[in-house]
Amino acid sequence: MPQLKELQDEILNYFTGKEVDEKTLNEKAQKDLSIYKSLVLSGMQGLIQKIFDKSYQVISDQFQDIVTDYLHQYPSKSPIYNELCCDFPKFLASDFFNEKYTYPSYLS
Repeated sequence: MPQLKELQDEILNYFTGKEVDEKTLNEKAQKDLSIYKSLVLSGMQGLIQKIFDKSYQVISDQFQDIVTDYLHQYPSKSPIYNELCCDFPKFLASDFFNEKYTYPSYLS
């Protein structure tokens, strides 16, 4: 049986798309986490969409990919859900965003 720290590390690996140790997270656990991950990402996207409604109207066709990239580039440093969005304007002004997506710079 894995220790709690090992399990937490593997869950973080799963959420961030890294390779997962099958002994720690079996196939059923990964399926269960997949559902949870989808719900968490959906909630995060909804929050960002509501706070940055005008930007969403411009980037809605690629919004899911943009939010996923944002969460990878600027992982949350706080357990407070509302603070998740604080770096989104910085992300929209970043070189990464401007090189990958073709949207006007006024979004940030």
